[in-house]
Amino acid sequence: MKRERLDRVLVSRSVVESIDEARTAIDQHHVHVNGSIAISYSHLVAPSDEIRVVASQRYVSRGGQKLEAALSHFEIDLIGKRVLDAGASTGGFTDCALQHGARQVVALDVGRNLLHERLIGDQRVVEISETNVREIDQLVKNKLPNFVELFDVVLADLSFISLAEVMASLLVALNTNGDLILLVKPQFEASRLEADKGAGVITDPTIHNRVCRDVSELATRLGCLVRGIIESPIRGHQGNIEFLLVAKYTCPANESE
Repeated sequence: MKRERLDRVLVSRSVVESIDEARTAIDQHHVHVNGSIAISYSHLVAPSDEIRVVASQRYVSRGGQKLEAALSHFEIDLIGKRVLDAGASTGGFTDCALQHGARQVVALDVGRNLLHERLIGDQRVVEISETNVREIDQLVKNKLPNFVELFDVVLADLSFISLAEVMASLLVALNTNGDLILLVKPQFEASRLEADKGAGVITDPTIHNRVCRDVSELATRLGCLVRGIIESPIRGHQGNIEFLLVAKYTCPANESE
């Protein structure tokens, strides 16, 4: 039976989102393996071992704290809103939206079996797995189940893809005057040369500023009124600085051209 390092298993089982988060939890003695506190990142665990993070967290993942920062800063009210969470993964954004009063969240992800068990049983959550975010416009145009009615809010936390490739598709699903909240990850927006130079970590403020400007300008061209961009209070994978863009969808793209 193959054993693996605890920090890696925490990520592979979607208990946490990154190696950095796993190691922080271990350092703080929040990780229990078979009932005992784990103190080493390299502690070897078997597939049958029970792993629990016992520290209380408000949301099922750190993504919830990122979204909460945007909701608070821009004073966005989700009460009674219908929300699309693109790139839902474990469901941090979904959980946050529900706790802030959303009436329904459609949690879409290209993966499968990623959503936290706490959300799977919630009747307000509709999970759509194995669906690429690029397909959203077709889901809407073909009026497939859960996409007949447009959304009041569209959220996106995506990896390994540029927002430039999917923003138009996201907006097809959003009501006019709806809110768009994007997690901007410079490591996926910068050039391959820039990302490779830092081994996937972007630290240059010049690149951060350019990426935020490019994403903001694209949103504007597609019919959005950008309200602003803030730095995420929590860093992403490998310590990457991330940003949250908030915009109001003021008119369909074909009317803004």
